[in-house]
Amino acid sequence: MAAGLRGPLLTTFAILFALLAVSNLLKPFQLGGETTGFVFLGQRMSGLWNAVLGPLFGIYLAVYAWGIIRMRRFAMRMGLIYALYVVLNLVLWNVRSDDPFEIGVVLGVVYFVVAIGVSAGAAVISRGVRTSSREFAAACVGDRARRSCISTRRARGTGRRSR
Repeated sequence: MAAGLRGPLLTTFAILFALLAVSNLLKPFQLGGETTGFVFLGQRMSGLWNAVLGPLFGIYLAVYAWGIIRMRRFAMRMGLIYALYVVLNLVLWNVRSDDPFEIGVVLGVVYFVVAIGVSAGAAVISRGVRTSSREFAAACVGDRARRSCISTRRARGTGRRSR
């Protein structure tokens, strides 16, 4: 039921965040070599900080991805926080780095657009889904839930009135 309301784009974002979580959980192992490390506030971490911050952000992103998949309310807030962090991190990376576009200007711009687009896009879409999630109440169970479902429909003018 949540998958239909979530939609394919938000589902894709959740999968991407889950993959990013795995990537961050693996940062301490430096599988990509010495230049692999978690970037926190524009600085590539190494040593103890890399071993602590990478997995912490991995856990954060895993919880966020789970929240999107399960359509939990907290996922929207986590998404907004993460989107702000991504923007701040990218700006600080470009300010602090000697060669901010070490992968090339075109790929750097594409990375910038995708990173901000996915993080902010997921937050915005989940906010929109949350506001339309009143329709989720159509599967009301129990008297108390059914009454709140009916009153919500009346307020929106979408339900039948009971006599």
